[in-house]
Amino acid sequence: MAFHPTATLSPEGHKESWDKLGSEHFDLVIIGGGYIGTELSGFLEGMGVETHLLVRKNRILRKFDPFITDAVTEELEKGGVNIHFNTSSKSFKRVDGGIEITFEDDTTAVFEKVLWVAGVTPNIEGLGLENTKVEVDDRGRIVSDAYECTTEDGVYAIGDVTGKLDLTPVAIRSRPSPVRSPLRREKRRPLGLRQCTDRRLQPSAHGHCGTYLKRRTGKIR
Repeated sequence: MAFHPTATLSPEGHKESWDKLGSEHFDLVIIGGGYIGTELSGFLEGMGVETHLLVRKNRILRKFDPFITDAVTEELEKGGVNIHFNTSSKSFKRVDGGIEITFEDDTTAVFEKVLWVAGVTPNIEGLGLENTKVEVDDRGRIVSDAYECTTEDGVYAIGDVTGKLDLTPVAIRSRPSPVRSPLRREKRRPLGLRQCTDRRLQPSAHGHCGTYLKRRTGKIR
């Protein structure tokens, strides 16, 4: 999560922007319709920021079931969030009044602030993986099996760096695997979504149980 780098905003500028919340009106566009972008859009709009959410596809939270995303979309729009579906940005330029975004259809718009939360890039630089047998896929994610073992004996990978399930409870549930003995690991069932429920969190208005409808049926109904 970061203000878009092409805007050349300094760290002091970041702090200044957050300090304005609740005390000064400004507009902001969030690029990315995933977990973080969706959550922040509702929060920032509630703090008095004129918030625009740019979504590349036709719905937010595309990994969730449609009845959940439809309900969340409705609540966000009721709260004042401006959601722009099927909208992709092509370039950014600082201009008087903020940052000008050029979209794929060559239209432009100017916003005071831009918050880029699209995509996840595994942070594996400097780990020295090139000196091991650890396999990395074409998206920079470490390849691991159902028990978090990589292709190098004694090296394990858990969390977002594997590109499996990008959920905090999944990473937490995966932590014990590297310290278990090989014999115990053989007897343990592979980690699945059912074992990753986070019971420490407060109940939410929308959620899921066990798996997603799309995974069960192979299609969205």
